[in-house]
Order: sequence, then C-alpha cells, then structure tokens
Amino acid sequence: MELLVRFRNCTVVTDILEKVDRTLEFLSFVRVYSLRRPDLVLPLFRVLRDTQVETIEYWQAIELIALAAADVSNYRIFNWCCDKIKKRFGDNWRLHRLLGLFHEIRLDYRAAAAVYENSLVKHPSCPQLYKRQVAILKSLNSYEQAAVVLCDYLKNFMVDEESWCELVFIYLYLRKYEEASNQNPFGIVSLMSKTGSFCRF
Repeated sequence: MELLVRFRNCTVVTDILEKVDRTLEFLSFVRVYSLRRPDLVLPLFRVLRDTQVETIEYWQAIELIALAAADVSNYRIFNWCCDKIKKRFGDNWRLHRLLGLFHEIRLDYRAAAAVYENSLVKHPSCPQLYKRQVAILKSLNSYEQAAVVLCDYLKNFMVDEESWCELVFIYLYLRKYEEASNQNPFGIVSLMSKTGSFCRF
C-alpha cells in the first residue's frame, strides 16, 4: 500500500523539479527494497528521459528503469538507458552487468556468461561481475567452474564472508568435503551459525 501511495505522489505533482525529485525518491525506495515492479517503474521513464541530473540517484534510477524494461521485453527503453549510460560513463562494468542481466532475464544463460567473462577481462576488480558469473555458472549446472571463478574472486576479496560461505556450499554440493573443510575458518563458522549446523567434534 505504501508503495502505491509513493507512486501516486510522483504522478500528481505538476512542478517538473519536484516531480523529478519525487520520482528519484520513489525509484530509490524500489531499488533499496529490491522490488521488481516494472508496472510502476516504467511509467516514470518519461520524467527522467527529458531531464538529466548528475547525481548517483539519477544513474541508479536509469539502471532500475533498464532492468524494468528488460523484465517486460521493452527493448526500446532498455536500449535508450544503455546508450545513456554508455554516453556518460563509457564502456564500464555497470553497462556490462545490465547487458548480462538482460540475457539472464531472457533465460539465455550462455550469452550472459559470455558477457560477464569478457567484462571481467576489462574490469577484473569488480565484485558484482564475479558474483553474477558464479550465479550463471550455477544455473548452467557448472559447479566446478563456479568454484574456480569463486576461488579467483576470493584471492582478491578475502574478507567477503558471503562468498566464502558460497564456496563451501559449492564444495559440499560437489561432495568435495576436504576442500570445503580447508576454506576460511571464519566462513565455515559463520556458515554453521547461519544454518544452525553446529557439529560436535
């Protein structure tokens, strides 16, 4: 209900600056709570299409609109958002992530994996790309390859507790118990506490 009230507040305003502010606020709310509501996001596209504000919120809203457009196969809006991001930031990792997610939404996991793999060559320090690639490899049932990618990632991002847990889960899925037990002890203890699977030795 609160979401619909916030959406309505965006649409009833006539002052363009206030409308942009309310639209950015609404889209930020949608993004923070990870809501997939293209029916509410796409009608606000026109507000942001005709204006440009150099804020983080604006560019995050453009990304959100691109994802909403991909959800409903609106290629015109998706391409507009990607072109806008490319003009402003060039060939960056955010654009590659959007293109990969576009393929994921269309269930073309092999194309998405190729996008992430090529992007990681250009942007090897981007954790989001690694995580998307691992998710895709798991979707393709390539757990061995997912473990390799995750190990490469953890060489650079050693304090990512969630990824250590993910690696342990992958090794357990593959029945590689020795590799699972040799992982970061912090990750194993955290995993055990989250799943409630404390063992008595």
